[in-house]
Amino acid sequence: MIGDAPAPRARQHVIPSYEFGGRVGVARADITPPAGIYFRLWGSAKHDQPSGVHRPMLATCAAFADAEGGDALFLLTLDHSWWRSKEDERGMREAVLAATGLDQDRLILQPTHTHSAPLMGLDLADKPGGHLLAGYRSHVTQACIRLVAEAKAALTPATLTWTTGRCQLAFNRNFPDPENGQSLCGLNPSAAADDTLLIGRAAEASGRVLFTLVNYACHPISLGGGNTQISPDYVGALRETVERDTGGAPCL
Repeated sequence: MIGDAPAPRARQHVIPSYEFGGRVGVARADITPPAGIYFRLWGSAKHDQPSGVHRPMLATCAAFADAEGGDALFLLTLDHSWWRSKEDERGMREAVLAATGLDQDRLILQPTHTHSAPLMGLDLADKPGGHLLAGYRSHVTQACIRLVAEAKAALTPATLTWTTGRCQLAFNRNFPDPENGQSLCGLNPSAAADDTLLIGRAAEASGRVLFTLVNYACHPISLGGGNTQISPDYVGALRETVERDTGGAPCL
C-alpha cells in the first residue's frame, strides 16, 4: 500500500429507513415440547431432561407478496436451538415444501438458536427422553405446514418499514487467558460486540401493526448452562415487550 492508510470511518448518526409496499400475512403456533424430552445442550449442564417450562415456545410465519398477486415468500421462525446436521434441516424443510407446494427458494426456516430448547436430531433417540424427539419433530413440522397456509390466507395490503438502531445487550464472549492465550468462554470487555439492531414493522394504512421483525446478533444463552427449564431465553422476553407495545401484533 502506498501512502497512509485511510482513517476509520466515523459511525453514522443518521439512521435510514426503507419501505416495501405490498401484501403481508402472519400466523403463529405453540410448539412447546412435551415434558421429559431430551434437553441437554450445554457442556456444563448436569441434567438431561427439563424440570418445567419457563416460557412458551413459539413458531411464527410471516408471508410477503407484491401488491399484484404474485407468489409469496415465507419466513418461518422457530424457538429451536440448531440443526445437528444438514439432513435434519433438509428433512423438515422438504416436508414443508412438499405439503405446501412451495419452491425451495420461497421459504426461510430459521431457528432462534435458544440454548434452552431440545435438539430434534433423531440420532439422539437413545438418550434420556430421546424417545420423544421423533414425535416432537413431527408435531413441529405439521405446525409449520399449517402456518404457511394460514400466513398465506392472511395476506393483506400493508407497508413494511425498516430501520436500524443499537442495543448494548451483547458482549464479546471470547476471552483470551492472559497466562496461556487459550480462548475461554467469558466476558471480554476489551473486544467490541456488534450492537446493530434491525427492525421491520408491517402495518396497514390505518396504522395498525400486523407484525414486527427483529434481528440482533446475540446468542440466546442468558439463562446459562444451569437452567433446567424449556425457554426461548431473552427472545421470549423481547417478543413479549414488543407485542405489549404494538397492540399484541406478533414479533418475530
